[in-house]
Amino acid sequence: MTRRRRQFSPEFKDEAIRIVLEGDRTVASVGREFDINASTLDSWVNRHRIATAQDERPPVSGLDRARIRELERENAELREKLIFLKIGRLLRGRASAEGPAGRGASTPWPLARRV
Repeated sequence: MTRRRRQFSPEFKDEAIRIVLEGDRTVASVGREFDINASTLDSWVNRHRIATAQDERPPVSGLDRARIRELERENAELREKLIFLKIGRLLRGRASAEGPAGRGASTPWPLARRV
């Protein structure tokens, strides 16, 4: 037999969230009082905190925007350099696995390599 999923009104959720946030009671104790799972109530509280934090976030000033753009540009450059370094390390690892002169090449590595 399957259990039907309960649905809660927005007012019910708001009341439970208000009690958790305003009081010194735990999510588990409020959940027991309202006959809901603590993890369910905890997710409601977390969503509420995220939503209210976004509303309270101050607008970004012009100087901050310029700094953010500068940091994003620098971040992109560093990502490119990291990719380049990873590829170089990968290629050096392959070359050293093939031996100092490559696969039977007569010239010393890294000057020439036969494929």
